[in-house]
Amino acid sequence: MKKWELRVLAWRMEWIWKQIQRNRKKMNRLIEKRLPYTNSRLVALDIRNRWLACQHQALDCEYRELDRIH
Repeated sequence: MKKWELRVLAWRMEWIWKQIQRNRKKMNRLIEKRLPYTNSRLVALDIRNRWLACQHQALDCEYRELDRIH
């Protein structure tokens, strides 16, 4: 059962990481268009990435805890 939980956590972490990478690409495209860093779209993507990074960190801690117990 724990192996299944570890796989699910790993999948969720990978999915979050892909979202972060996608958002970074979007941010880079907006920066290349010479939008100011205070642009609402850039700020929204940055906030979203920070939120995703916090989620990823929490899942990583949970994964490590389960893996240590397993």
